Amino acid sequence: MYREITMYLYETKTGDSMQGDGTFQPIFNQTSLDKADRLEVWATSFSDADEYCEFRLMAGDEMLASSTIRGF
Repeated sequence: MYREITMYLYETKTGDSMQGDGTFQPIFNQTSLDKADRLEVWATSFSDADEYCEFRLMAGDEMLASSTIRGF
């Protein structure tokens, strides 16, 4: 049975906080970071069986890179 997963914008990061340590936030390549103006953290609801966060490195309306981490 298909169940729609709703995601919401959990957090927006700028500057040095856009680079993660690889544990709780992904590591992005420096070229993408230099072009980006923000990192958007999108999350599913805690009630979703397959909960995850998606990290979207953005420049304006363009997504430069993304990475998904299971859980919160």
